[in-house]
Amino acid sequence: MLQTTELSYKLTQPLVTSMGLSYQSIVLSTAAKFLAFDSPEEAAQSMYETIEQSMSSKADAEERRKFWEDVIKEMTEIAPSFSTEVAKLYFKLVVKAYGLPKP
Repeated sequence: MLQTTELSYKLTQPLVTSMGLSYQSIVLSTAAKFLAFDSPEEAAQSMYETIEQSMSSKADAEERRKFWEDVIKEMTEIAPSFSTEVAKLYFKLVVKAYGLPKP
């Protein structure tokens, strides 16, 4: 399995193909990683750290955005209540980190 810090950087098609992994399997394993946490707080913190790390990757911003949208979609389909709580807590972390006004 790919390490967290390598995940988004290694989502380019040649690497996925050479490792025998499909885009969908990476999306599913990433979603499962966050859903495996004991609490939404832990999952949100891990998601925040992982997404922040992915911002420095060489992947295109549109590719990163689509990847994270797909991960969140899978999480929501698997565990809607847990995923909603993770999303709320993740949003609070972003607001706190970047000083954004609360809606």
